[in-house]
Amino acid sequence: SCTAIIPKEVKIDIINGEEEFGLLSNYKDMGYKLLILDGYQFDSNYQKKTKELGYKILYIDDLAKEYMYADAVINHSAGLSSLDFKKSDYTNLYLGPAYSILRRPFLQIHRTEHKVNNQIFINFGGADPMNILGKVLPWIIELNLFDKIVVVTGKAYGKNLEDLNNEKVSFYQDIKASQVASLISSSAIALVPSSTILYEVCALNRPVISGYFVENQEKIYQGFLDENLIIGVGDFISLKKRNLISAILKCFHDQSTIVEVSNNQRKKFDGKSGERILNIIQSLL
Repeated sequence: SCTAIIPKEVKIDIINGEEEFGLLSNYKDMGYKLLILDGYQFDSNYQKKTKELGYKILYIDDLAKEYMYADAVINHSAGLSSLDFKKSDYTNLYLGPAYSILRRPFLQIHRTEHKVNNQIFINFGGADPMNILGKVLPWIIELNLFDKIVVVTGKAYGKNLEDLNNEKVSFYQDIKASQVASLISSSAIALVPSSTILYEVCALNRPVISGYFVENQEKIYQGFLDENLIIGVGDFISLKKRNLISAILKCFHDQSTIVEVSNNQRKKFDGKSGERILNIIQSLL
């Protein structure tokens, strides 16, 4: 169930799909004003129908594909402009990492100093359906460059981790955001896909190697690469061992590139995205 990822303290009301617009109409009559839509199912049609009910709409986007009927659109991908969107005249766009949607530990940048160890942080999302971890971890172990290899997986990762066991590898599964932030901050480099975890690594200002393995990651990847926020390795599915090793060595030996990436991260991720998003919400109420 998709509710499994929602924190236990959050109250959830499950709405039957057939009754959805009737219930939304009732909520509007009760005084509710704003809908925040986050999901691929909330397409142009859905936005239009909910606008017609009288709601203000904030739409969280990452594909820039739909015609936007929403009053406000947040797309925190790097490298986008208003020219990438089809939208209504009244729609306001809030684009780029300045509007990054981050968990609290990743907004508290520069507040605590962590000792950086000779370790690499690896995460391929909650499920890693292509098992990219199983592909790249043996290469990194064989490289024998790190004292410690930190691997974080989500609740949905179903592969046998014992097959990847090694004395230098530490596995963490389904851990708290604060622990993830601590592990990233204390790592020399990170290896992650161009998804939410990439924003979190950049917010913590760490050298990061990134790529993609599904469509919605590719646009994010290209934007971060164009803005020189990452060391890019492209498609993880077709990634060759020599290319990953080359990227890792670049993080250690090409200091001018790493300094530039670090400076760019600090400019784009200033820790104020939460305040900006709250201001957007307040402007719609």
